[in-house]
Amino acid sequence: MKFFLDLFPIISFFIAYKMYDFMVATGVLIVATVFQVGGTWLLTKKIEKIQIITLVAVCFFGGLTLLFNNPDFLIWKFSIVFWGFASIIFVRKWMHKTSMQPLFSMLLGENTVSRIPSELWQHIDNVWAYFFLIMGGVNLYVAFQFSLDTWVMFETWGVPFIQVFVIIYTIFKFAPYFDVEEDSNSKQSEATKTSLDEPPSSPKQ
Repeated sequence: MKFFLDLFPIISFFIAYKMYDFMVATGVLIVATVFQVGGTWLLTKKIEKIQIITLVAVCFFGGLTLLFNNPDFLIWKFSIVFWGFASIIFVRKWMHKTSMQPLFSMLLGENTVSRIPSELWQHIDNVWAYFFLIMGGVNLYVAFQFSLDTWVMFETWGVPFIQVFVIIYTIFKFAPYFDVEEDSNSKQSEATKTSLDEPPSSPKQ
C-alpha cells in the first residue's frame, strides 16, 4: 500500500499533464503530495523525514512554477531534492551514521536490520548517495536536451524504474540475512520435536 502511495503524486501529475497542461499538472502534484503524506500518517501513524522534505520542496517549487508560469522551477526541484538527499547521506557518513538503515527498518523489520553488518550499510549508503547524485544531473540533461513531454515521461516512468532496480539490488545484498531467524526457529522446532519423540528413560532401580 505504501508503495502505491509513494507513486500516487507522480502518476497523478502524469495523468493531469496528459489531460490538461503542465500548470494544471503542477497543482495536482502539490495536492497529491499532501494527500500522500496524510495517507502515510493514517496508515503508519508516522511520517518519514524524506516525505517532509519532498512535500516542502513540491509546495515551494510548485508554487513558484504556478506563480511565474514557468516549468523550470519544478524541473529544478527534482534535481535539488536528489542532490539534497545525496548531501544528507554524505554528511551522515562523515558523522559515522547510516542514512538508509532507518528507512529500510520499516520495510524489513528491526530484527533483520539489526543483523546486517555496518560495512554493508556503508556500501548501501554509497549506492544510494551516488544514485541521487547521478539522477540529479540526468534530470537536468533530459529536461534541457529534450522536449517537455520527454521529461515528463522520464520522471513518471524512467526514474521510478531505475529506483526500483536500486531497491532490488539493495534487497539482494540483504538477502543472506533474511533467513537467520527462520533457520534458528526451524532448528529449535526440530530439537523440540526430537525431544518429544524420544521415549522417556526408565527410572533407575
